[in-house]
Amino acid sequence: RVDASVEDAHAPVEVRPCHAARRAREAEPLPAFDQVAHLDVDRDDVAEAQRVEHRDRAVSNDELRPAMTGIYFQMTGKEVRAVSTDGHRLIRIIHTGINTGKVKRDIIVPAKAMQSVAKSVSDGECKVSLDDKHALFTFGTTTITTRLIEEKYPNYESVIPGDNTKELRLNTAEFLSSIRRTSLY
Repeated sequence: RVDASVEDAHAPVEVRPCHAARRAREAEPLPAFDQVAHLDVDRDDVAEAQRVEHRDRAVSNDELRPAMTGIYFQMTGKEVRAVSTDGHRLIRIIHTGINTGKVKRDIIVPAKAMQSVAKSVSDGECKVSLDDKHALFTFGTTTITTRLIEEKYPNYESVIPGDNTKELRLNTAEFLSSIRRTSLY
């Protein structure tokens, strides 16, 4: 049994047989959200962005490189590029189905926030609002706000060969079947 209360500037918490007291302070109101940009995104688009982070967990958890702990979104007006890397693997998805209109920005959304959005979004649209430091995801009656990572993302395009003329086409079902047969559990 846990008993907790707030009395004056103290918040005693009692979990039998222990007792602890913490100092309390007035709650500060949330900062105002100055919407700079607004996007309407389909549920499948959010799932696609989540797949960037999900594939082999290609997001770094190195706190010394905070830019790489998130998913980098490049919005050019006609397409959205979602990029993640952990320093060894790089995943880039170019999505031309999202019309960002006049919004041309580069942002880094924390991977944990994208996981929460992907788990919470249901069928229908997701509205994404951006300001200088925050992203606001709204779908149905749910709203998720996250602080953007304010770092410069590494130049990922320098490691992607630009003059490669080779192309590989294969049957996905057959390829996955052969991988499953040869992989060790």
